[in-house]
Amino acid sequence: MKTIIYLLLLPLFASAQPTYKGMVISEKDHKPIPFATVGLVKENIGINADENGYFELNSTHPQPNDSLIISTIGYVTQKLSLNKLPDTGIQITLTEKAIALSPVFISTQKNWTKETLNDYRDCGNSFYTSSGYLRQLAQHFSSPQEGAILTRLRICRSTGPLFKPARTIFRIRVYDMDSLTGGPGQDLSPAIIEVKSRNSSISLNLEDYKIQIPHRDYFIAIEWLKIPYNERESFTATGPHKGINITYEPAIGWKEGKHSIPELWEMTYQDKWHRVSNFLRNKTALISAIIKY
Repeated sequence: MKTIIYLLLLPLFASAQPTYKGMVISEKDHKPIPFATVGLVKENIGINADENGYFELNSTHPQPNDSLIISTIGYVTQKLSLNKLPDTGIQITLTEKAIALSPVFISTQKNWTKETLNDYRDCGNSFYTSSGYLRQLAQHFSSPQEGAILTRLRICRSTGPLFKPARTIFRIRVYDMDSLTGGPGQDLSPAIIEVKSRNSSISLNLEDYKIQIPHRDYFIAIEWLKIPYNERESFTATGPHKGINITYEPAIGWKEGKHSIPELWEMTYQDKWHRVSNFLRNKTALISAIIKY
């Protein structure tokens, strides 16, 4: 089955910094597709459409021969050369992604073995957040055996003042390990797992998603949504980032890891996974997973 996504791209050529405006909708029911990701590959900037499928992407440092990239859960990512975009609206066909997931065999046994991976007692005082360039942050997990079922997640985040905790909407992604790169590979849950919360400790029941981990190694990722709802403004008086800075919720807690192996991977608007910088190599995000087998 195919779905057509319409993007009405209106570059404003009157400015040296063009703005691209568009709407993302489904051909099947003509309803908006909320929070689709739209980015510029070379410039490595992007935005998420709002809940009505509308986006407005401002290019601040245009790059020659740049491409627009459009992606959302369940569809094949499309890349379009800006040089070939017409001045009027264009129509883009996105094909549903063929998800070849292994069959989930849920045992009828009553006595499951349950295990908590990366358990933690407190949220600590250090947090990851996105300044608008980081799309996803994935943490590596290893199950005791293959075929485990992911049942629950716990995530630690900073909420700011107790009298007015920061609100956030974000998505959870679960990936198999790519055998070639060692990083995140195939989606293990094609369904959207979306979280809206003000809590500092978020507990998610994933039983209904029936996410089975085919191999021992897998990744759980936080997907930031770059939308006004998630914006958080702060002021820095000194340093290279002096002035007003905008970051995006959630701010995910981290602590020092026990091993020096790289545990975290990140994705930017270039739509590729990269191991995190050396600064983060010994850190582990406060994402806790409960599995059963």
